Amino acid sequence: MPTNKKAAAKLNARNKRFLALTKAERRVAIAKDVLKQLRLNVYQASPGTYVCIRNGLKRDALADDQLCDVLSLTAPSRCAVCARGAMFLSAVMKFDNYRVGDCYALGREMSQSLYVGDSDFNEYENHFFSPQQIDLIESAFEGWTRRLPDGNLDYTSVHFQRAYPDATERLIVIMKNIIANRGIFKIPKEFLNKASENPDYSAD
Repeated sequence: MPTNKKAAAKLNARNKRFLALTKAERRVAIAKDVLKQLRLNVYQASPGTYVCIRNGLKRDALADDQLCDVLSLTAPSRCAVCARGAMFLSAVMKFDNYRVGDCYALGREMSQSLYVGDSDFNEYENHFFSPQQIDLIESAFEGWTRRLPDGNLDYTSVHFQRAYPDATERLIVIMKNIIANRGIFKIPKEFLNKASENPDYSAD
């Protein structure tokens, strides 16, 4: 159908444009898109959930379909995401190249709902973000304690999460940080200074 050919041509042109970007520019583009989807109420920041979309599929999906072709990300789709899930979805919608068959949850059950776990997109997100950056971003959003190579515990992310208790605000701060630092998430110094301070410990 002409309409499908026109849409495919538009998608291919968009993909070429984004693939011409450097890795850092792609990360900035992803962060900007996450902010856009949050502003449009398409993404709902949800700690503990990677990707969960209700009523977000245009049609039944086949394993060889590109995920971006069958997703309909609009506000009524109720798309719950964590920081990693938000970046994954924005990357898929911008850069394509992720098949339905790559997503175990969707490939197993063709329905109008989609759940994606982190194991479904580990390899894909590594095209854009280093494992170290992914760990830092996820920890900051979830408020996790991190164990350092020397065995000590790092409470930086816990302090960061508690400074921004609202999940949406926290995700916005993280994405703006990535944009400001040209594609790299950097924990602000005020939190780094508290790395060894356990916020749950109080001496009586």
